[in-house]
Amino acid sequence: MVNRKSMVFILTAAFIFLASGSVYYYFTMDKEEHTSVKEGLPSPVHQSANSTPVPPEESSDPVPVQENKYYVIYIRQDNGAGSSFVPETLNPDFSNSSDFNVRISFDDDGNIINDGKIIEIDHFEISDENKETIKKISGEDHYDEALKEIEERVLEAKKDQEESKSSE
Repeated sequence: MVNRKSMVFILTAAFIFLASGSVYYYFTMDKEEHTSVKEGLPSPVHQSANSTPVPPEESSDPVPVQENKYYVIYIRQDNGAGSSFVPETLNPDFSNSSDFNVRISFDDDGNIINDGKIIEIDHFEISDENKETIKKISGEDHYDEALKEIEERVLEAKKDQEESKSSE
């Protein structure tokens, strides 16, 4: 028969083991899981590499995108890379010393999740659709000035890319 001291030792060791596991789990849990637990929401399910992915539930809500404060020009390049800038003529209250408040998010296929403030320019070519968007944002009075600034900045980006390719 197990004596009383052995039983106390075994129970204490089990308690310490369980407490340690709980502490480890708490500190290694993702921040999102902490928030979910605090708000009473179900926590996200982690899948192993060997498991088949479970598709998310269909909903009518679009993917949530944090809205940008400023209009942004995003230049998509041939190699899948891109560059962006904030045109001052489309954003009169913008200054380089302020917080940019610009976020460009991509879906799983590499497409931009657009909040309506991102103008996508493919391969340094400003399309007619881009020009119409610029005209809507800037208005007739400032359209020429805005288009000129954007054309100059796109040309600078193209030259920078060509210079970086030639220096490799």
